[in-house]
Amino acid sequence: MKGKDWTKEELEKLHEHYGKMPNKELQRKYLPNRTPQSIKRKASELGIALAKRLEWNKEELERLQENYSKISIEELQKTYLPDRTVDAILGKASDLGLTSEKSPDWTEEEIKKLQKYYGKISNKKLQKTYLPDRTIKAIIGRAMLLGIGTPRSPDWTKEDDEILQEHYGKISNEELREKYLPNRTSQAILGRASILGITQTRNLNWTEEELEKLRKYYNKIPNEELREKYLPNRTIKAIIGKAGSLGIRLCKRPVWTKEDDEILKKYYGKMSSEELQEKYLSNRTLAAIRIRARNLGIASKRDSTGVNEEKKANPDSANRTSALLSTTHSSNPFSDWLAQNIGFSESSIDTYSDAVGAISKEMHQKGTIQKPLENMSPFELDLAIFLIVNDRDFATENTRRKLLYRNALKQYRYFLNTISEDSDDRTYMETIENDGQISETEKTAIIQSRVGQGAFRKSLIDKYNGRCIITGIDHPDLLVASHIKPWAASSNKERLSVDNGLLLSATYDRLFDRGLITFDRYGKIILSSQIGAENIKRLGLSQGMKFNLQINKSMNEYLSYHRDMLFVE
Repeated sequence: MKGKDWTKEELEKLHEHYGKMPNKELQRKYLPNRTPQSIKRKASELGIALAKRLEWNKEELERLQENYSKISIEELQKTYLPDRTVDAILGKASDLGLTSEKSPDWTEEEIKKLQKYYGKISNKKLQKTYLPDRTIKAIIGRAMLLGIGTPRSPDWTKEDDEILQEHYGKISNEELREKYLPNRTSQAILGRASILGITQTRNLNWTEEELEKLRKYYNKIPNEELREKYLPNRTIKAIIGKAGSLGIRLCKRPVWTKEDDEILKKYYGKMSSEELQEKYLSNRTLAAIRIRARNLGIASKRDSTGVNEEKKANPDSANRTSALLSTTHSSNPFSDWLAQNIGFSESSIDTYSDAVGAISKEMHQKGTIQKPLENMSPFELDLAIFLIVNDRDFATENTRRKLLYRNALKQYRYFLNTISEDSDDRTYMETIENDGQISETEKTAIIQSRVGQGAFRKSLIDKYNGRCIITGIDHPDLLVASHIKPWAASSNKERLSVDNGLLLSATYDRLFDRGLITFDRYGKIILSSQIGAENIKRLGLSQGMKFNLQINKSMNEYLSYHRDMLFVE
């Protein structure tokens, strides 16, 4: 029956059993006239491909743990995990903290500690206190293999809810947990508050005194210090969001003077960065001090003790990264932007900055990209990202580093789009205009699609009946024909494909283009935490809202690219 229409009985069997057993077993028991591939394909067409996805069982997890990194992913899939896709295997390996380098076997002592404390204290504390040589993902993965589940949290009592009603939003969730709800996790507190309809800003309108402090100190001291000293009842994200709504922007950092550099050379590494800042460089952030020290090639105290001799032996490696954008696009470097806007820890800032610098240098030297990332416009960066992610060496290193490189590129793209509006696409337009292999009609259509006009726009208007897929707005002047995979990264065929487009009103086009919203394969919206809870509420959105995007296989591939390479979590 291969190739023939599916019968009503077959479709009922598919709906009933798909995802509850491996496809081979489903074929053998209920659909003997269909191949596993046709079963998977039909399920995908009906929108049930992942809705009932089979959970990984203990046997599969053991096979993954045992064979990952010993053989190729393709061989692992074919030999040991035939019911899993390569992407699913890579994803689960990442969830379990597996790398291409074999992790050391778990010791008996480690397993005892895992069995004793897992689920009784936070995973972060368990890792830090008892299992420092294991990642949190590895801890969770091992617990799954051992069948250790997290104990079920006790039901919320009336007293618990009253405590939450009284204190939520007035103190940090961590303080609320520590003082009043020690048996709850911060995530559980967030979830319960959401169920009860309590928001972070409930009964907490900004006072004139708070606003005055925000205007006075924002950007002059780190956000963490601002919160601790002057705005203890506000979260970092609330502070950043409020500053944005008031039009308070990142102030331009003063140029480093010769005197500043002399101070840095004299004292850096001989006292803590905090002390150096307080005594001599009060107008600099800690991130800016570290970055300038690296640019000047100044060895820290840690280097001089011999702990970091590799950097002393290879100064280019030590200095290659953190100067990104210090003079090219803005006086505010990438690291400083991460500290001020995203609220990353110092170690995370260093890690992301170093990652972008390493990618830029290695991909440029190899010839994958024609110039360093720090010299690119947002338009050029979209093409560069596409070229980089298709580079085999990048893919290998990204997997080894547990997707660090990919996430760093996302943050860098978000940063660059934030500080620059210049599309810089003139050269690419001229290339298309001078291409003798493309007809004049097609040239016009491709160029018009760059700005969401012409045939590309018309095809999207026809597909979505002239309405924004999120708001339903139907005024033509308020609608934007948005490319899912950026125009710069797309082929000419992809630039004109209706499957590579969404019809959105201006606000949502901006959010989608910046990677602040995306969609899963079912049309459910995924919201970035960078939007902020207050703005999400103002937009009338919630995580997982479903919209009719009319997704087919081709469109899902474009959405997958957007989720993986552009969406900022």
